[in-house]
Amino acid sequence: MGAQDYRYNIVGPNNYNRTFTRNSSLNNWYFTWTNSSPYMQASTTYNVRVASRAGGVWSDYGDVCTITTPATLSRLADTASLQEELRPIFDQLENSENLLSLSVFPNPNNFDEDFSIEIKGIIERNQKIKLSILNMLGASVFRSDIITMDENRVIIQPEIRLATGIYIVEADLKGVKLRKRFVVQ
Repeated sequence: MGAQDYRYNIVGPNNYNRTFTRNSSLNNWYFTWTNSSPYMQASTTYNVRVASRAGGVWSDYGDVCTITTPATLSRLADTASLQEELRPIFDQLENSENLLSLSVFPNPNNFDEDFSIEIKGIIERNQKIKLSILNMLGASVFRSDIITMDENRVIIQPEIRLATGIYIVEADLKGVKLRKRFVVQ
């Protein structure tokens, strides 16, 4: 099965370390897409690693490819006023996947149906997520600790059967708590 998405990790001097996810099976990439603060610099060497997603699973990053930017950057990179105008757009695109969110699907679901919990917007690896499912009395009916990997999302499929009712899924990542209500019918 072919790649559905690509993730580019670009590391350079002055603490430049950015990861961009391209939700497209096209594997062409242009550095002009990386021009959000901090900006890439002319005549500078950057290390690029690429991962792909196929069948819903992200690969490990491949070998490092070293790229040196030209002495003069593209019109986009050289035009300060244009950079300032486009900064909100680039920042929104870059950060759209970094907004922490929690979802449960299907919701509602049948008591005999498997369900999944998805946490999106994870920006660090090796972070512990404390996951709990609480009944409406506040009692925990499921608890698990998950360690994040390179992906910006985690999908958990608890192997439990829940009785008909209303539940709360709670995820705690470094003190940030997310909650989502879901129904079992």
